[in-house]
Amino acid sequence: MFAAKNWLRSAAPYLALAASLGHLPASHSAEPPRSPVPTARPVVGAAPRAATPAPRGIGTQPARAQQPRGPQALAQQALASNPAPTVAAAPERVGYLPPKPRAATANPIVPASYAASEEMVVEGAYDSASVPYSDSPWSPIWAGVEYLMLWEKGLDMPALVSSSAAGTDFNDAAVLGADSTSVLLGGSQGFDDDSLSGLRVSFGGWLDVGQTLGIGGRLMGTEQKSRAFATDSEETPILGRPFFNAFTDEEDALLLGFPDQISGDVHATSESEIQGAEVFLRQLRRGGCNFRCDLIYGYRYLGIDESLQVNNNLDFIDDTAPSFATQISQQDRFEMENNFHGGNIGLMGHSRDGRWSLDFLTSIALGTMNQRAHVSGFTRTTPDSGAAVETEGGLLTQTSNIGTFEDDPFTVVPEGTVNIGYTLTQRLEFTFGYTFLYASNVARVQDVEI
Repeated sequence: MFAAKNWLRSAAPYLALAASLGHLPASHSAEPPRSPVPTARPVVGAAPRAATPAPRGIGTQPARAQQPRGPQALAQQALASNPAPTVAAAPERVGYLPPKPRAATANPIVPASYAASEEMVVEGAYDSASVPYSDSPWSPIWAGVEYLMLWEKGLDMPALVSSSAAGTDFNDAAVLGADSTSVLLGGSQGFDDDSLSGLRVSFGGWLDVGQTLGIGGRLMGTEQKSRAFATDSEETPILGRPFFNAFTDEEDALLLGFPDQISGDVHATSESEIQGAEVFLRQLRRGGCNFRCDLIYGYRYLGIDESLQVNNNLDFIDDTAPSFATQISQQDRFEMENNFHGGNIGLMGHSRDGRWSLDFLTSIALGTMNQRAHVSGFTRTTPDSGAAVETEGGLLTQTSNIGTFEDDPFTVVPEGTVNIGYTLTQRLEFTFGYTFLYASNVARVQDVEI
């Protein structure tokens, strides 16, 4: 209502000026030229007569004095109250933003104060230091989904499977240190660096309209990556699992394949998985027309699980040996669980230039890493006649290392992330970036004493 009244008050001088230019007073009107042919003087108050008979009822009533209507009436009233045409300035209002520049319109009587009335906003709804004035509506939440391609450092395992060239003596077959022995799995032939696919979900909400304080979180998870190795005595005639013999105090090997004496196979599997979660407060520290930098602080969790399992089977095929037809199956399993809990602090930034955007996050978390190692294994022996016998412990898992072991060392987890984005729609943005994540203390399978 105030804007309409203000428009009328500001428009009145323009209306009055337009009316005065369109209707000159009678004292300034030019006298019409006299005609050499005498004309009939019109009777004041009578309607002009038509050259042909007028229809019945038309022209029989005296003509009414023409009264100005619409803008003319408004102009005359404005001239009577304010004869000097002046332009009324728009009043200053608390809570008004300065009007945006507007192109001149075809209607010259629309004052600038009418355009300014469209820019009214609630005072404090936008903080120029954090969220510049924008035509887009304020959004109280944010969310995003990212596909992750992570590279995990490979296992630095001891030699787990070995072989020897044809013609090697039975006592030296697959034994480490012998000239003809080669490592098939472990050492430099271990499970190399591999990629992990995962997802990261970011979400949060602002606690104030100015977007200076918010609460957010991130969830991360990867697939359970599995790496496998398998071979048998048909593919590798001399096949064995090397180990250090504590009774003889020298290198030895369990043969899984030797021509005409033993046939067997071996299968090794390594699995790994990473999970993470964060909850943090996001507080504005610095902002401008197209950038902002926030301080984040809160809680961080990081979980890293890893396992290694080695299964082997062998069968004595020498019919002259007393162990003929005896079958032996073994399993060694190592499971490592790492669960980090700690406080996290860092900086989160965002900058935009047109459709392009740049986001970064740098943080460091301090806490403890709960490490758990589960070591288990068994050996099952099935003679040619009789029932199978199963004992605890495989080849590398013995009573000396079987069990569950736990530790809680102090751990530092730094992270750095940079993302470049391109806005597709008002609510959809495509990003591409790089993330570096490191944990100073992580228990891995290779750390188990064998």
